[in-house]
Amino acid sequence: MTTIRLSPSGKEVEAKSGETVLETLENAGYALPNNCRAGACGECKVKVLEGEFDQGLVMDMALSQEERAEGFGLMCMCKPLSSTLEIDWGTDDAMPKLFPPKENVRCMIVDRIERTPRIAEIRLRPVGEAIRFWPGQYVSLTDTTRSVTPRSYSIANAPRPDGEIILQITRVPEGETSNWVHDEVH
Repeated sequence: MTTIRLSPSGKEVEAKSGETVLETLENAGYALPNNCRAGACGECKVKVLEGEFDQGLVMDMALSQEERAEGFGLMCMCKPLSSTLEIDWGTDDAMPKLFPPKENVRCMIVDRIERTPRIAEIRLRPVGEAIRFWPGQYVSLTDTTRSVTPRSYSIANAPRPDGEIILQITRVPEGETSNWVHDEVH
């Protein structure tokens, strides 16, 4: 058996043989963010502070070579090899860390796809540092050069290493922002 220790709380969970860290934490009632459960999205990326683990097969876009060298792992595929595995996850009371929102992040529109006559998908890439977010969060979209009224849209993708955000925007007849996206963004 392996002990999974959560830092900074110091709480410990016993892992069963063959279980991934994600399975162990979920079985103990902890809600580690995850999505694909296959080493492809990077949502369950956590820094391992102590111990050895088998990372398993994961995609480089989800866990870069630099991140591996810094001790990060994807908990959906990570299986402990040592008697103790300490991970940097949660707060002092072992609750998930919430990332404070960044205000007024400039993004470039890198793609616009017409999904249906009423729904356009736009892909935004932040200029500078990637935006960290939880699935289900939303962003306010505007164009400050044209005084477009800010409008909130839910993020339609899991976090990515490059920080790209996907928004799916439904055209609303009187919607200034949705009409701007549909008529002027190309």
